[in-house]
Formats: sequence, C-alpha cells, structure tokens
Amino acid sequence: YVKVRQADHTLYLSKGTLHNLEGDYEVLEELPGAALEGWTYDGPFDELEAQQAAGGPAAHRVILWDEVGEAEGTGIVHIAPGCGAEDFQLGQEYDLPTLAPLSEEGYFLEGFGSLTGAQVSESAEQIFESLREKGIMYKVEDYTHRYPVCWRCSTELVFRLVDEWFISMDELRYRMMEVTKLIRWIPSFGLERELDWLRNMHDWMISKKRYWGLAL
Repeated sequence: YVKVRQADHTLYLSKGTLHNLEGDYEVLEELPGAALEGWTYDGPFDELEAQQAAGGPAAHRVILWDEVGEAEGTGIVHIAPGCGAEDFQLGQEYDLPTLAPLSEEGYFLEGFGSLTGAQVSESAEQIFESLREKGIMYKVEDYTHRYPVCWRCSTELVFRLVDEWFISMDELRYRMMEVTKLIRWIPSFGLERELDWLRNMHDWMISKKRYWGLAL
C-alpha cells in the first residue's frame, strides 16, 4: 500500500491502483497492507441514528480479507454485514455491528436520516449527493460486474438480514443419499444429479416466504 498526498487530502490505496487517481499526487510512504490492520476510521454516514446506535465511528476498523484484490478501486472495500452473505460471515467472525436497513418491501427503515422511506433501487443518486455535499466524493464510475437478478421477473435483488429456520443437513445428508439410491430414476442420470445436490447443499431452510408455495 502507499500513502499519497493529493491537494489537501491524504489517501491510502494499493500500489497497483495508483492509476485510478486523477491529477497530480505525491507518494509519501509505502507500507505493507498488514500494517493497516486494526486502524479505525470515520465513516461517511456516522451521523445517522442507526449508525450511532451501532457504535458510531468506533464500529469502523480495518481488517484483512483474502476476497479483496487490486483489480478495481483502491484495494480497500467497505463491507455491510447486514446486506450481503460474505459480509455477514466476515462480520460474525470479527464481531462487527450488523445494520439491517431495509423493510420487506425494500424501503429504508427509521434511523437512516433522509434515506428513511426511500426505495433502495432509487437511493443511489441521493447517497451520491450526500457525499458531494460533505466534500468526500472522489469519483463516480460505472463498471460491469455480476449482480443477482430474479430469474422469474428480471428484477434486481438486494440482500436483507432476516431470521429463518433451518434443518442441519450434516446429520441427514448421508441418510438421505442412501434412500435416494433406492429410488428408480428416470432418466437414470437423475440419480447422480440428486446425489451431487445432497453432497453440496447447505443447511435446509424451511421457513421460506414464497408466495407460490413450497411442498415438503
């Protein structure tokens, strides 16, 4: 990583992403990424009631994560444990605060300032404008990446943290596989496909809220 001065700002970013900077800059120092571990920092929305309740600025600290690379951005990402599966798992590992900002209909809940009541799919520009007003917006850039979309209605999906009920499959998968082998499969390749699914399936969620129904 490098410590960079640009105008009146001091920036930290991976050495391989210096090309993302616009204009003149001066490299002040080089340091290994591990040196940043444990650093705390101020977040862009620490004034929000929900963030204050979650610990305010004290909730933000740098941790090391193999999933982050240098191909995009600065090599540093901000995670949201209440808004993504990988983020949630990392948050559990490091005991990070978990904010779940959205209602079932995808609207921001109370405690999120001017975003409260806003539809998540229409909130991006409002967030950008808030960052501009605070003087902490560096650059907005579009880039192509994978994103989950409902295969039924082609609507972009968002992650929400909710409570659900699961059956632990570690105790059942091999018993189910033995029963599966007793079934006559037509066509025959269905057997191996089913066994592969049972080998790799996660714990079985039984509290799915699907309006089209699910028979067990």
